[in-house]
Amino acid sequence: MEYIESTENKRVKEWAALLSKKNRKTTGKFLFESRRGIEEALLYGAKPLEILLREGTELPAEYQQHLQGVALATLASKVFGKLSLTENTQGIIGVF
Repeated sequence: MEYIESTENKRVKEWAALLSKKNRKTTGKFLFESRRGIEEALLYGAKPLEILLREGTELPAEYQQHLQGVALATLASKVFGKLSLTENTQGIIGVF
């Protein structure tokens, strides 16, 4: 699992661009910030391209079997905050 601590990281900039409707439409990718929503997506067969965790957040054990081959990254709190749109985040974002 990769640890990212800079908001200037190329991948962070790519993820942050997905906060814009224009970039979501262009790339066909989006960020999904919800533990339950990601869990439901996995149960219905949707597989994220990447899972982003805020430092100190554990990947739920029930996700493990569904995430073979999915890139995982742990982000410093300030980096995660740049991507998070919720005030009380659950510490997990799926890139779909």
